[in-house]
Amino acid sequence: PALMPNVLINGVDGIGVGTTTMLPTFTPESVAEVMTRLLQGEKLTTLDFAKTFKYANRYGGRLVKSKENQAAWMKLFTDSTTSLQFESRLEVDRDRKSITIDDWPKGLNPLKFISKVRLYPEVDQAYNHAGATGFRIEMRKDFNYAQFDKLVAKVQAATRVRRSIKINVTHRKSSIVDGVVSFDTRYLALSVPQLLITWLRERVALEKRSLEFRIGKQQVAIEYSKLLIFASNNLDTIFKALRAPDSKAYLVKHLKLSPEDSDKILELKVRQLSKLDQEAIKAKLKEQESHMKQLKHWLALPKKKIVEDTKLILEAIARDRKFEADKDKSMSVA
Repeated sequence: PALMPNVLINGVDGIGVGTTTMLPTFTPESVAEVMTRLLQGEKLTTLDFAKTFKYANRYGGRLVKSKENQAAWMKLFTDSTTSLQFESRLEVDRDRKSITIDDWPKGLNPLKFISKVRLYPEVDQAYNHAGATGFRIEMRKDFNYAQFDKLVAKVQAATRVRRSIKINVTHRKSSIVDGVVSFDTRYLALSVPQLLITWLRERVALEKRSLEFRIGKQQVAIEYSKLLIFASNNLDTIFKALRAPDSKAYLVKHLKLSPEDSDKILELKVRQLSKLDQEAIKAKLKEQESHMKQLKHWLALPKKKIVEDTKLILEAIARDRKFEADKDKSMSVA
């Protein structure tokens, strides 16, 4: 099963089946927190969702802080559509009366923007200072600080871009009839909480199916280990069976084994039979039974298992971020 609702972490922007979709991106930590609280049985309000989810700004820019944008943000958690405003982060040097911009919201063309800014009467020069999209804007020397503050506000407003959020997703289930795969597909328009809750329901159901499958495989492994122990206690009879005209029938009659278990023993090579280490098999069986107990515990509490998996995911993300940060540090040789 997918460990996280990646659609809320990666986002998506596209067109399909006659409708546009633009999903927002949230930080993994905030998504994990909401998931955990829901899985632990907490009843979250719209305000709880709005305060806990943190926008990731993966594609540049930041959310505009305004009452209008705050109301639009709240709508994410009650409706499938809203419209949010984004703006660039500005690095302001008031002493030098300069503004540096290295971060651009999606939909804003830096080159067109800077061409427009160069026409402002307060601007002395606007030039590229780093990379292809890093620009610095400098004010004319004969303008004062109060005028510079107004320029900062003017530039900030010019960086603002409005983006429509439309959460349209598909919910697809497959079925196989006479070897033919068919799909039952529904198209859903959901708010962020509805999307996450729908995903969690599927996640819990899939966790149960996965655990049931693993328990089945573990049971087979346990039964095989018990069969090996049984075989190690009856090697003389097994060796006689190997010399009998019908080895399988001999084992069924003298060891009261099923035909299937008889086949499993006969599939072992003679050398393997003679070297069966009962103590090693018993130790392995003990491990298998311990793991089976854990699997059954998880099956009884699948939501708790998902919460524990989520913690591991966050630890992995933290290690990955540390690796990326350390990789960027300069190295010196003594």
